Amino acid sequence: MPPNNYMIPVGGGTSVHVIVPMRDSFGDMWQVERFTAILTFLPPEEGGLTTCRRGRRISAFGGMRVDSLMELVERRFDELSRLQYRVFTCDLGGKHNPTALVLRFSGVYGVGSAGNGDADFMRVVTRAATSAWRCHAAVFDLRELAYEWGNSIWGVFGRGFEPSGVEGLPCALVVSDLCRGGFSTCQGLVPPMFNDLDSAVAFVGEPARAALDRMFAELDSAE
Repeated sequence: MPPNNYMIPVGGGTSVHVIVPMRDSFGDMWQVERFTAILTFLPPEEGGLTTCRRGRRISAFGGMRVDSLMELVERRFDELSRLQYRVFTCDLGGKHNPTALVLRFSGVYGVGSAGNGDADFMRVVTRAATSAWRCHAAVFDLRELAYEWGNSIWGVFGRGFEPSGVEGLPCALVVSDLCRGGFSTCQGLVPPMFNDLDSAVAFVGEPARAALDRMFAELDSAE
């Protein structure tokens, strides 16, 4: 096809043949073939050639105009992972009674980079939960999560580029034989591990109560 002839897709497997007198008027015209476009017809007096900058608008002689069409792609969190989750809260007692967030994940975490989607899913769930329910500590109950290895999961615990919402909070893991071995290889990069939920909650309770007590003491002294 000569340089000044272009086939522009308009959806539904249909393309429009557009003849452009001057290639230089369009600039990077080869990009047009990548666009999804719609075809409209204009009165002759509105015809003419309009410069195209990477598909924003193409007008050809004869009153034919092709406009770029925005495509919406629906996204769902379950596209990222098949893991299941449940969210709980519990009071930690003390004078100001802070709250712990308990996040329970179950399923099979992908090995290595195959687990990146699982890590993203766990992180956004954690982020949403910490935004929805005010908490002062976080416990990850992973006894039903099969995990071998993969460093993307560190971001779930506040050690990634994208926040998970638990940064700066006392955190703990509850593990089982399904994941203990995997997490044991990255100690120091994941929260302390416990075999039961009560022990994990007790571990985060003390620093959470202390932090809340300090905050109220500072507020009282400022008055």
